[in-house]
This record gives sequence, structure tokens and C-alpha cells, in this order.
Amino acid sequence: MNDAKSHWDVWTLPAYALWLIFFLFGFHPEAVFQLARAAGLVATQSAIVNSPHVITLALAGYLGYFAYQRCLDVGMERPDAKARGLQFSILGLIAFLTFSPFSLLALGEIPVRQYQMIVLFVGGTKLFTWFLLLSVIMRYYLLGHLQVFANMASMFPSTYQSETKGPGSQATSVTWIEGTQDHDTAPKLTQTDAGTK
Repeated sequence: MNDAKSHWDVWTLPAYALWLIFFLFGFHPEAVFQLARAAGLVATQSAIVNSPHVITLALAGYLGYFAYQRCLDVGMERPDAKARGLQFSILGLIAFLTFSPFSLLALGEIPVRQYQMIVLFVGGTKLFTWFLLLSVIMRYYLLGHLQVFANMASMFPSTYQSETKGPGSQATSVTWIEGTQDHDTAPKLTQTDAGTK
């Protein structure tokens, strides 16, 4: 798929600014959760939700749904769009993990080497995925790459089956699976049958 350039309108920069706030919440969900609970004067005993993981799930779910809709907008088949949406949801769960990136600044204060490696791996993975998704949003809004979500490399091998078809083909990962099942269940020609023919 080739990137198509979008036209800027009055909503482009405000929408991008909202996404920046969205990603700011996902950078440190636990701090956002504590601030929201303190601002609402909600005690722990009376709170309906007492876990910042709800912010992670909500942000990742919305990101996946947004990616799914953008894939449909550029003409991607629905099964493949769902796969891309699921993929972005998984990336969102990593990027918006309830882990403080500021823990990396105190890495030298952790006495156990193994714990240092765990904090480094988790924090590094979160930061890398966070910046990756933010760059995708930036490309979509500021650079006008409308197909950036659809062009993202898929982690689901079955979705590549539809991409290898021609641009006019309507095959999807679902039809490819059905085709292989039909091929496996088709009757095989034996040597005796071949001889009689």
C-alpha cells in the first residue's frame, strides 16, 4: 500500500494535541490514577476501581479500535483490519504499562543485578513502544500518512496471505484458511484411479 497525503483542516492540530495528552496519561498511568483520585477526593475504601491498570486497558483498547477504523478507512478487509487493531492493542498494553519510566533513573540504587536487568528490560521496552506508537500518530496527523496503520508490519502470519495477492484481489486471511481446509479435504487420486483413466 502506498501512503496517501491527507489535507490539513481545522481539527488536525487539536486532534493531535489530544493524542499528546492521551500518550502523556499512558506514560505514567499510576501517577495519573493517583492524581485523579486525589482531585476527586475519593477514598480508597469508597472507590469503585482501585487499580491504575484500568487506565492501561482503556488506553490500549481505544488505540486498537482507532487503528481498526483507520484500516477500514483505507480499504483494508475487515478480518485484516481486526488483526491490525488487535496488534495495536497489544502494543498499547506494553506502551501504557503501569511502570514508572523514572525507575530507570534510580537503576544504580538497586542492589541486586538481576533486578536491575528486569527494570532495564521492562522500562526500555515500554519507552521504545511508547515512542513507536507516538511516531505512528505523528505520521498520521502531521505528515498525512493515512495508511500508516495498515502499513504497519503484522505480527500475525495469516494476514500476509491476503497481502501477497494482487491489489484487485479480495482474498483475506479468513478466505486463505478456508481455502487450505478445502484443499486438505479434497479427495486424492489414487494410482488405481489414475490407471483406469
